[in-house]
This record gives sequence, C-alpha cells and structure tokens, in this order.
Amino acid sequence: MGKNLLELEQARHFVRWVTREDLSPIDEPDCTRPSRPGGHPDYIFRDSGGREYVLELTRLLVPELRKLEQFVMKRICTAVQSGLRGTYVLDIHLKDARGKGRIDPTVADSTVQEITELAQGGSLGQSHRLRTGLVLTRVRDDGNRLVPWITAPGLPVDLATGDPIAMNLENEFHSLVSEADRKFRNYSGARVLLLNTSQSGLDLKFHAQRFKDSQGVLLTWVQNMSLILTNVDSICLEPSIGVWEANGMQRVMAGHRYIESRAGYYLEVWHRPDIARLLR
Repeated sequence: MGKNLLELEQARHFVRWVTREDLSPIDEPDCTRPSRPGGHPDYIFRDSGGREYVLELTRLLVPELRKLEQFVMKRICTAVQSGLRGTYVLDIHLKDARGKGRIDPTVADSTVQEITELAQGGSLGQSHRLRTGLVLTRVRDDGNRLVPWITAPGLPVDLATGDPIAMNLENEFHSLVSEADRKFRNYSGARVLLLNTSQSGLDLKFHAQRFKDSQGVLLTWVQNMSLILTNVDSICLEPSIGVWEANGMQRVMAGHRYIESRAGYYLEVWHRPDIARLLR
C-alpha cells in the first residue's frame, strides 16, 4: 500500500460518512496494478453488504498554485521531512485570488533552516509561526512528512461563469473530471470522484447551490461535463471543516485530524441519472 496517510484517512472518512462502517481499502489500484494509459483510481472499498466503492481523490486548485506547491515540495518539504517526527502542514496563504504568487528561494532556504533547527533541538510543538511568516502545524503524531497547504483568498459569492478566475478554475475542473473518467474505465461498483475544494477559494454555500433565479458556478460546470461522462457515477465535493482552536479558527481537511468523528460534510453535486444518490 503506497498512498500517504493523510489521503488514506480522507478516503476512509468519506467512506465512513457514506456507509457508517469503519472500512479499510481492499485495494489501491494506482499503486498495485500495472500501469495503463489514463491510469487507475486511488482506492477500492467494500462494505459489509458486498458493495464496492471505487474512489479517485483530487483537489481543485489553479495551475499557478500547483506550480507553487511543487516548488515548495521540492525546495522545502523534501529537504526537512526526514528529520520530522510526525506529519506536518506548511500553511502558505496567498493574497492574489488567482493563486498567483511565489516564494523567493532565499525565503525557502530560511524556512528549511528554521524547521531543521526546531527539529534538531527537539522543540517542534503543535504549531509554529516561522520567522518567514509561514505557519508550521502538526496534524498527526505518526509519520515523517511535510505537506504544503497553499490557499488563495475567498472568491466573490456571486462569481460569474465568464469571470477569468471562474474560467481558469472551470478548465481545471474539466481536466480533473475527464482524468477520473479515464481512470474508472473497466471498474465496477460505485465510482466516485471526491474533489477537495478547500484550496480553490470557492465556498460551497454559494458556488455549489441553486437559488431562485440562478445557480452557483460549480453546478454549471457539472452540467457542462455530465453529457460526456461515461465512467463516473458520482461527483462529491469536500470543502474542509472549520475547527475552533486556542489560536482561532483553523481550516483543516476532514480526514486530517477528525477521522474518529463525523465532523465535516460532503456535497454530492452530480450522480448518474440511472443510479441512486450516494449521499442522502
């Protein structure tokens, strides 16, 4: 089994939400099966009634943000995580709603130096605001991993489909859904794309809801995709959850620290018309 612990817990939390059973995956096709064009989904679960759930997990974020995340992974995370005792998140908040931003290499080097000093000195606690302004938070006691968590500001509640930001996100959304559709080819069971939106700036209370005279942009994107989907049975969104802590409101993925509870929620924005809804 080759997936990272945070992603595994995210998958388990979702399946628990759906089945009310505490299940572990019976397979991780993306790691265990021979490679093929289009790839394989991430997990397969089977409940006590024998029904299988085939999951593909991904995140909706603009390409600029992914590029920055890759830089942080290469320049900071890879350099320090072997010395960590636990699983940490490096919180980086951008000011530009389009996800444009960069971290100067000197800032990256200073961040590596400070985290290394804290780890070697045995003074890594639950949360640290580093001298560079970035925030380091422990989300699990096991593992030795540092995960970048890059976020952009919230988007306007009345975001229009023609807005350049919306169009950029829609292109990414279409790409992710099409990729999942290819991965689910030749798999049976409930084939579910679980899309985490917590880094996108979208608010599901507005951007994934229907109103009297309009609907959120996410619903429009789903409608535009639904006619070409052949292998996806359900598209569910995970917005992350808000949790009050001593230092204020923290946004965390549902699977990070609260898998033992039913904290958080999921929204099923589309399902194949000939099957029942997954989330009721």
